[in-house]
Amino acid sequence: MLSSAPAHAHAHAHQAAGRGPSFEGMYAWGDSLTDTGNSLLYQVSIGVDAPQGHLPYGQTFFHYPTGRISDGRLVVDFLAKQIRGLDFLLPYLGLNNTEVNSKGKSLVNFAVGGATAQNVDYLNSTYNISVFIPYSLDNQLQWFSTLPFSKDKDAFSKALIYFGQIGVNDYNRALENGFSLDDIVTKFFPNVIKIIQNALELLIASGAKYLVVEGGYPIGCTPVYTKLLYINAATDEYGCVEELQSLNAIHDKLLKELVYNLTTKYNEDVHLIYFDQLKAYAEIIKHPSHYGFINATDPCFDKLHSTNLTSLEACSSPSTYVSWDGRHFIEATHKVLFNLFNTKGFVTPYPNFLTSKLFKGHFH
Repeated sequence: MLSSAPAHAHAHAHQAAGRGPSFEGMYAWGDSLTDTGNSLLYQVSIGVDAPQGHLPYGQTFFHYPTGRISDGRLVVDFLAKQIRGLDFLLPYLGLNNTEVNSKGKSLVNFAVGGATAQNVDYLNSTYNISVFIPYSLDNQLQWFSTLPFSKDKDAFSKALIYFGQIGVNDYNRALENGFSLDDIVTKFFPNVIKIIQNALELLIASGAKYLVVEGGYPIGCTPVYTKLLYINAATDEYGCVEELQSLNAIHDKLLKELVYNLTTKYNEDVHLIYFDQLKAYAEIIKHPSHYGFINATDPCFDKLHSTNLTSLEACSSPSTYVSWDGRHFIEATHKVLFNLFNTKGFVTPYPNFLTSKLFKGHFH
């Protein structure tokens, strides 16, 4: 259980000694919480006019749409800027040869909005579930294998690996296709966790030594479920759908166990950090005003009930909303999540190889 005191009161209570590793690169995998442009680039390539290709997406920080499914920056952006002090991660589908040979060697994002953990053909053939974005985690790992640093263990060992949330799209598609919660727990969870394990072990075998694993996504608290798909379902005191919250809890329990087991298996050779995103999000919706939020239940850009997005406008004060478009976090939420990622109680272990950098400003 969380304490009643807001977490930011303790944010600087503990610091790690020393500077920690000096990273020479950063790479990311995941879904829309981490994607910095791949989903948009794919949709443009097949002639689809994606919402994130238009304002108000990107309005808050970049002032133009970047392909991020938010109004601005994501957790991975804040981490990249603070750790590397250089630039944002480049979406893999936007790399050209020049970038691969220079900056692209050290800052690449393989995450794709809409990506599933399970292979899209497997989901289709096994469960008759069709997925619009045809890039699952195995595709992201295949992309990784095409770039030179995937074969250079020494270089890869000096990089920070950000393994963003993956799996929630598997569960979303299952729910939308009428699968019961029991079906998801018994059929989907074991597969998703095993796929995540295989992916992490592949990256470790490729030389990765410093990895951040992002915890699950608060599916039960998002407006698309609370305001639309599960509008009559039982909710907890914070307005989250109780049965979906139980899915979150099981996924995260299995993911935490996986990270613990990998930490034990690789001992001092590999350093894994687990970011308890569900706990951090719960902190936000339990104390929204502490973090500057006024509206924790409605989306700022409310496209839940409209297919004609050109006539829609975003709210006038985005930084006071938790949700951007009903499915995705607003930049202000990403920023608070990142701050909690640097805070004791929301990350394991703590202190860790990042805390000295994040608190003391030793950026390279």
